[in-house]
Amino acid sequence: MPAILRTSFVLVAGFLLLACEDTGGLSALPQSIDPVHVTGTNLVDGELREPELRVRFDRPLLPISVLRQSLVVVTNDNRSVEPPVVRYDPVLREIAVASPFPPGKEWLTEGGYYRLVLGVPDEGATVGGVRAVDGGTLARNATRTFGFVVRGAPTPTTATDYCRDLQPWLSARCGNCHGASGGVLGLDVTSPAGLKRTAIGVVARQTAKGPTVGGTEPSALVLAQDLPRIAPGDPSRSYLIYKAFLGEQPPASAPIGCPATPFSEAERGEPLADRDRSALADRIPGGAMPLTGPGATRDELLHLSRWIAAGAVLPTSCDACR
Repeated sequence: MPAILRTSFVLVAGFLLLACEDTGGLSALPQSIDPVHVTGTNLVDGELREPELRVRFDRPLLPISVLRQSLVVVTNDNRSVEPPVVRYDPVLREIAVASPFPPGKEWLTEGGYYRLVLGVPDEGATVGGVRAVDGGTLARNATRTFGFVVRGAPTPTTATDYCRDLQPWLSARCGNCHGASGGVLGLDVTSPAGLKRTAIGVVARQTAKGPTVGGTEPSALVLAQDLPRIAPGDPSRSYLIYKAFLGEQPPASAPIGCPATPFSEAERGEPLADRDRSALADRIPGGAMPLTGPGATRDELLHLSRWIAAGAVLPTSCDACR
């Protein structure tokens, strides 16, 4: 992943606020006095050189607000394109805007000029635009229009290998409590088979508030309601991410077990402010993990998020560190 560059853009007036199909929980949240701000994008000199457009924020977002209805992509003459797939990475506080089509079918034309516009809801509205976990929205006077030209030169990203970058630290940091023999709350993170059986698509017991995964009944814990421990393809709805994220250890601390492939300083992003960590913790039952000992490093968290985003594919087994 390339460095996230700070760039300046001209605010283009007007935004078509699209109706949101799912409003569960938003009306139950208090409105924050602290707005959300964009801190950067992956645009380079106004060009998109990757398959996805990524936008990073200074505050943790409410996952159910990160929808394609919260933004619009338009051509230079204000014609909407096919709504994108939108994904949220809670570790980086970053949304990725990607093609809705299968590989081989064009979405944005190379050399074409486009704009991404982030929405701001009307006063008192419960839908429209990305929101922080405590209900804060983008400030109305904030820059929220991003113009770019599409260039076909994808930049290689840091690859994640489950056996090298995930299994060693999951076992070392979490295995004492969540192992194969009577793991706490039935969770086993010490092997691919254990994760497949107890985490992939399995609702976390601490979040079980409804009959199905993804229930939207308003709740003070709306962020963590009926979340699976790992939701393949969606880090923002993976309970394990939030538990580990809240327990993130200081950057200066040494990793445990086999060290994960490192990311660059720019790739790692900024740590959460104390106020935002507290707001996030209020919506995650049971607090941070692990309960004792050092938590995950930033690199380990990024590998976990990237692995989940890529589909949480598990090998049959893992040998020693490689």
